[in-house]
Amino acid sequence: MRTCYYELLEVQTDADDIELKKAYRRKALQYHPDKNPDNVEESTRIFATIRAAYEVLSDPQERAWYDSHKQQILSDEPIGQGSDNEFEVDSSVTGVTTDELLMFFNSALYTRMDDSPAGVYQIAGKVFAKLAKDEVNHGRRLGVDKFSLYQDDVFETSLNSEGYVQACEKYTESYQNSSDSMLFPPFGSSVTSYEYLKGFYRKWSEFSTLKSFSWKDEYMYSRNYDRRTKREVNKRNEKVRQQARSEYNKTVKRFVVFIKKLDKRMKEGAKKAEELKRANARQRQKELKDAYLADRRDKLANEFELQGWQAVDENNFEEMEKLYANESGDQTNLSDNEEEEIIVYDCFLCNKRFKSEKQLENHCNTKMHKRKVVEIRREMKEQSITLGLDDLSEVDDFDSADEQPYDSEKQANDEDEEESNEDDSSLDSITEELAKIEEQLAQMGAESSEDSESEPEQENRDKILDDLLASLTGESGTDDADWLNKRAKGKSKKAQKQQETQPNGSTQPQVCVTCHERFDSRNKLFKHVQSSGHAALRTQLQRDTKNKKNKKNKHRH
Repeated sequence: MRTCYYELLEVQTDADDIELKKAYRRKALQYHPDKNPDNVEESTRIFATIRAAYEVLSDPQERAWYDSHKQQILSDEPIGQGSDNEFEVDSSVTGVTTDELLMFFNSALYTRMDDSPAGVYQIAGKVFAKLAKDEVNHGRRLGVDKFSLYQDDVFETSLNSEGYVQACEKYTESYQNSSDSMLFPPFGSSVTSYEYLKGFYRKWSEFSTLKSFSWKDEYMYSRNYDRRTKREVNKRNEKVRQQARSEYNKTVKRFVVFIKKLDKRMKEGAKKAEELKRANARQRQKELKDAYLADRRDKLANEFELQGWQAVDENNFEEMEKLYANESGDQTNLSDNEEEEIIVYDCFLCNKRFKSEKQLENHCNTKMHKRKVVEIRREMKEQSITLGLDDLSEVDDFDSADEQPYDSEKQANDEDEEESNEDDSSLDSITEELAKIEEQLAQMGAESSEDSESEPEQENRDKILDDLLASLTGESGTDDADWLNKRAKGKSKKAQKQQETQPNGSTQPQVCVTCHERFDSRNKLFKHVQSSGHAALRTQLQRDTKNKKNKKNKHRH
């Protein structure tokens, strides 16, 4: 069985070019034939093997191919032969492969949201730690700057030795203090903050591997090939490597997105961050509004200037104090319980105000004021009739309201007015009776002229009419005689219009208002009135009836 080149030079599999060169010089001095004259053949064979190992490992292309086919080389099996032409590559070279990472895309593995070994945080955290360790090892193998300072490989080992939660807290704090201590941040535990997790997923979403994927080469590279063959071999092998690298990067990024959707810490943190953002926005808006209002008030205060009537003159104020201090004791020594009496002279009808009582008295004697008083009285009388407060008013001029019961408080005040108006109401009744008699006499006179009655009969009628008028006017007084005559004439005209003939030309039957006896003509009715004296009797009867009605109404109210 052949010896491994790394073991022969006594270096690690991730040793860089400087370590390889130092190891080769140390071994060459030890096994060079000139340094071993006693055992030249053995030292020559070993020295040739050391030189071949250094040439393979110092060339990146040959070293990558050697790493990917080391197991077959050490087993002395021909390349390309074996069961189904398949072979395994050392896991220390490949690290986590794409096929192995795809096994962790199973949601059934992440049912428990805790820090237990079967929990989502510990399973996913160890996978991310392994991926970070592979990148650091390959970076060191390629000789990339600063990769020797990263502690990702140490963190992956500490997860098993110190415990997952303790190791995460330790290296998470170290990464927050100095991001140069690790290439990738740790996944953290269930208590990791939301702000830290945002940085974790942002870093891993930019993942790009440093693995060479030389174990994917299809053709063996050798220095013995000519230039054209080497170029073609490198071209085909590089194409296969690029495909494998691209697939690996996509798989890692998809795994990051997959774990992020399952991470409960991100959901709760995003919700709280949104609420905090809204609260800050409202607070900021309120502060801006308050600042604007304060600035606006200051600006208005600076621009505002007092008007002359708003400013206080201190000199006038002092003079007023002196003036009131020197006034008589009657005005200055008023007690708190006393109030100064203020007299106002107003005419409410004319809506005018006067300075003295004399001016008000002169105004009340003017024609305009008296005319206003008459108008107000008339309006009050109309309103009283409309409301039913005065049923003894002139019914010919106004439409009185229905009689309504008066209040008990108002009854006593209205009794005096009703007593004073009794005489007026009796006078109205006399006037109505006189108008009716004159109307009947006029009708009788018209019929008597048609029948060509004699003048003595006309003289008798006039005499009777004069006697009736004298008897009526004697009771009512001479002062009202003229007024009664005028009123009777006016009403006789109305009655004459109402007693026109019917449409068929026939006259209405004449009825005596006292005995209710019917007559065919006015002449017969007149003769009946003249002989029986029912006209005077009816007049006295109406007076008595009117007085009784007034007394009844008075008792009713």
